Amino acid sequence: MNRAEKIDAVKRQKYFVPGDVAVFAAALLLIAACLLFALFPAADEAGTRFYICYDGEAVFSAPLNKDAAYLFTLEDGRPRVEAYAEGDALPEGYNLIRAEGGRVRVAEADCPDKTCIAFGARRDRLLGAPHGHPHRKRRIGDGRMRGATRRLAALGVLLAAASITFMIESLIPPLLSFAPYVKIGLANCFVLFVIVCFGARDAFFFVLAKNLLTALFAGFFALPFNLAGSLCAYLAMAGLYNAFFPRISLISVSIAGAVVSNIARTGVAAAVMEAPSLFVQLPAVCAVSVAAGIIIGVLTTFSIKHLPERLTKFE
Repeated sequence: MNRAEKIDAVKRQKYFVPGDVAVFAAALLLIAACLLFALFPAADEAGTRFYICYDGEAVFSAPLNKDAAYLFTLEDGRPRVEAYAEGDALPEGYNLIRAEGGRVRVAEADCPDKTCIAFGARRDRLLGAPHGHPHRKRRIGDGRMRGATRRLAALGVLLAAASITFMIESLIPPLLSFAPYVKIGLANCFVLFVIVCFGARDAFFFVLAKNLLTALFAGFFALPFNLAGSLCAYLAMAGLYNAFFPRISLISVSIAGAVVSNIARTGVAAAVMEAPSLFVQLPAVCAVSVAAGIIIGVLTTFSIKHLPERLTKFE
């Protein structure tokens, strides 16, 4: 099927088709596997101590089986960790770290965004960081030139809409307080729309442009999370759509993209935090991703079904 025939198939197709059962079953198996991993983690020596890291290096270590509080600060740019007793004065630029019940977490911090607190409790590492770190000539009116211009203009509008949607979603509190890097990914509606209506090649450059554009406004700190999630979602959605549509619906394509995206975000967080225990969050992450994928798939399918043909076919 060519692109126009696939767009017509989306307009005719129901929201769910029998082939979606296989995708939902795979998602349930993935959640079950992640749940088993979370409930029965591998026992190793790393689980008996925790480490406080700064600039990728461990600067402090203590046993997890001893409940205690520690104060992390910077003195002349050098990290300092010391025991904390209730009632002690708290200096400017501090992180108060508590080890309780075999887990460690940042309990208090005087930074404005409180991101370190939102990461919740874990079993191995915490990341310490200072606060604030064409060659042919064409005649005017040529049909192909007008088509290319219309296509480029449509992609520009979609790029702006996707970027604005991303920025608005970034202002919403995280769905999972212990995994603030996990997102619904509403901007993926536009990515999936571009895959269907413009093709995988245009969608690839669309994803790159969206991430670079939003990084200019939201900052480059979150770029590794967003770029990894967006590229993995793109690869999953473009691959499934080109290989299996119309045997599966856009909702299944979207679910796969959402799950892969948030798993990639978790992987980046685990690498940045040097905390493999973050993968324990995968059952909840995958469950939220399935729900997010359904929402994105329904919105994209609804848009393609009800938009006029001149707004969905750009050949």
